[in-house]
Amino acid sequence: MTQKLRRITSILALMTIVLTFLSGSMDVEAKKKKATKTVAYDATYASAAACQLIDGNTVAFTAVFPAAPPSDDGILYLYQLATYEYAIPATAPIAQVANSQQPYFTFALNHKTANTRLYSKFVVATKVNGVMTMLSQPQYITNPEILATHTHARKAHSKKGLQGVDFMNVLMNQQTQILASRLPRVAQIVNNGADQLMTNPYSRVSAIPADPHPNAASFYMLNAADAQGVSLLINKMEYYGSTAGVTDDWIIGNEVNVRQWNYMIFISWDEYIRQYEQVFRICYTAIKSNNANAEVFICLDQNWDRNRPASHKEYYEYIDGKDFLDKFAADIAATGNISWGLAQHPYTVPLTYAKFWDMSGCPDGGYMAGMINNNKMVSFQNLSTITNYMSTNPAMLSPAGTVRPILLSEVGISNAQGDQVQAAALCASYVAAVNNPYVEQIIYLNANHGNFDTTLLPAAQDMFNNMDGANAQAYWNQALQIMGVSSFSQVVH
Repeated sequence: MTQKLRRITSILALMTIVLTFLSGSMDVEAKKKKATKTVAYDATYASAAACQLIDGNTVAFTAVFPAAPPSDDGILYLYQLATYEYAIPATAPIAQVANSQQPYFTFALNHKTANTRLYSKFVVATKVNGVMTMLSQPQYITNPEILATHTHARKAHSKKGLQGVDFMNVLMNQQTQILASRLPRVAQIVNNGADQLMTNPYSRVSAIPADPHPNAASFYMLNAADAQGVSLLINKMEYYGSTAGVTDDWIIGNEVNVRQWNYMIFISWDEYIRQYEQVFRICYTAIKSNNANAEVFICLDQNWDRNRPASHKEYYEYIDGKDFLDKFAADIAATGNISWGLAQHPYTVPLTYAKFWDMSGCPDGGYMAGMINNNKMVSFQNLSTITNYMSTNPAMLSPAGTVRPILLSEVGISNAQGDQVQAAALCASYVAAVNNPYVEQIIYLNANHGNFDTTLLPAAQDMFNNMDGANAQAYWNQALQIMGVSSFSQVVH
């Protein structure tokens, strides 16, 4: 019995050793398999990619991979895509190099020809098991200003401006064209839908009945979704970029986080922003490739961080400005970061009530005040909400690491509470802008829109004329007296 017990004990010990060894081997294999599965040979494989002009004739595309990717033939291919293409096209690659961890391609720009590549995007690919596979996000050329031959010095200007004098809407239309010489310092590119070919296919009259969430439309998304739309947009924007000798700032679209002002049928906010990004890229490249000193802006309304759920009807009317910025900035950075700027419209909340320092006379005044106090909406009262976000969030900084230009391109002060209130509110808005180092200019609306009248009454007109002049302090003190406070910091920040 003792000898049998010894044999059984020995066998059990041996089995324990074998099982332990096998278990360890299985763990190693499992870890290897797990590690292998985490490698995705797709558009996320490249840790970096860039596309830039070397000179006026040559483009360089570079990428960095964790390791040389798999390849059937030991070759990496570079493909050219239109802005509205999202997969490798059936056309032949425009360049190829030997497979490596850091490929470098060069190719001709073909500038000022029918085959120009200035407005295209480019992607590196490899053939794996006979299938051509993207290895990076498609990249646009990020330094079109190298080509500029119509650059002019930026014009000195006051911190305040007026729509109709310093600012003009430019309607995109094939049949009519505003003479570039008539454009002011700031021009805003918009589409009233009159030209259906220049209107996004998802925004055309024929598409509107299919909108699952119908919405009012004052302006429409421009068309960078097909070859004809891109060609028309390029022609228009190159004309303006090359001949507008006074215009320094270009705004692409009006309050584009709101569907009413940049209408497209609702598919998703991601698709909506992608369609807008395509338009913005075309316009930016056309302008900067002609005037290197121009600045090009996106434009948002004052809805900042309201977080409407999908069950709320307003979810389909607008996307929060903060969410739009986050998505837009991330997408632009992923496909070639450029120096875009932000135009914003920090009206009072609500638009029709100018006596913002005393909300007791405003219907739902407590709720409206809470929108500002909690930074759900942006007004000149809490302007620092925007500028702090743009200056402290690394994702919002320019490619050079600086704060992007910020323009308050539309601010109207209601006259419904009288000219003294309008004058004081006007002054407070100007002080908020002039004391904020990141704001380039504040441009006022002086017009009557029926139920919303911002026409400057006599006291407000006097304030507008003098709040930045030799007697500015006296006018500022007058505004403080009307508001019943001793410092503007008590009412704006």
